[in-house]
Amino acid sequence: MITPEYQAGDWNVVVAEGCLALLPADTDPRVLRRLWDSMRRGEDLMGHLVIITDGRFEGLPSFALAKIDGEQVHMMLRGSVRVLVGVDGKQREFSARSVSTWLEQIVDDAVSVSLYPVDCSRQEQASGSRLPLAAGVVRAGGVSVAWGEVPPPPAGAVDDEPALVPGLDTDSGSASDSLVNVASDAGEESDEFASLWIDDEDDGGSEPASFEDHDGMTVMNSEVVALRQQLPAWEGDAVPGPMVDTAARRTVPKIVLSTGTAVALDRPVLLGRAPQVSRVRNDEMPRLVTVESPNHDISRTHAEVRMNDDDIMVTDLNSTNGVLLTRPGAVAQRLTSGEPTVVEAGAIVDLGEGVTFVVGRQT
Repeated sequence: MITPEYQAGDWNVVVAEGCLALLPADTDPRVLRRLWDSMRRGEDLMGHLVIITDGRFEGLPSFALAKIDGEQVHMMLRGSVRVLVGVDGKQREFSARSVSTWLEQIVDDAVSVSLYPVDCSRQEQASGSRLPLAAGVVRAGGVSVAWGEVPPPPAGAVDDEPALVPGLDTDSGSASDSLVNVASDAGEESDEFASLWIDDEDDGGSEPASFEDHDGMTVMNSEVVALRQQLPAWEGDAVPGPMVDTAARRTVPKIVLSTGTAVALDRPVLLGRAPQVSRVRNDEMPRLVTVESPNHDISRTHAEVRMNDDDIMVTDLNSTNGVLLTRPGAVAQRLTSGEPTVVEAGAIVDLGEGVTFVVGRQT
């Protein structure tokens, strides 16, 4: 088992079941307790996010979340935090200083991940004493875990931030009712709870957090599954394992981007260089997928993909440079702007600048 390590500090670090979290010092202890319980149950990052945000979009705290699944790191972050991921022989740094909600990113072939406040210098990160934390909640100034050889920190300026996946845009101030408030579902904690804790012995429950390879899947009860259907989510290809409830895994269409990322179509998907939505109902909350567009050939909100009964529909959302569709065995055609078009499995959709996706069926 690979054990995370934390450094002394004033923030809160939560570690359990392959997940790491960094939260400000003034975080309500009841939130820390619910987050800890959520991690131990093996919930996904969206479940953790709902606990941290308490179902609201205004006045969000700074936070960093990371889930390790084999060599893949799935992260969400906001505010005065930074996440460093060791990949391709270097450390890539991610931050969320320029967004009003949060950023989401999946990084493959990673060897390490670290969560720090932005005011923690690289020298402090490198020189600070570290203590192991298999699972628990502690006061700390950062947390990291490595399952490969950690690359040296970047010298000088950090890497350019890659395309990230933001949450809802709240510049209009009208999206506060778009996310269901599930604080009551997590249960009320006693006001007397004010301490931090470390798991240092087996309590008869789940094993201490393991950061070795695992399938990343968790059997959830029907209430949790129903809740997940009301929330925005991100889903890559999961490797089936013996604990997967196959009856609960419906066949869901998906698109696979040229980056290799798979996005399920269990709700509408908006793609662009900075996709956003101002107001939306809970049952129509889209996935916002950001793609790289150095030359800005791809519009901010370029295209939509959604299900209409059993049909997969692609719509050019009045983009500047259009959308090309190539059906199997046919030549490419430009979609009519604003007009939904039915596409079949195997079709390739081109947004420009080398960004494409293939329509498929998820089994």
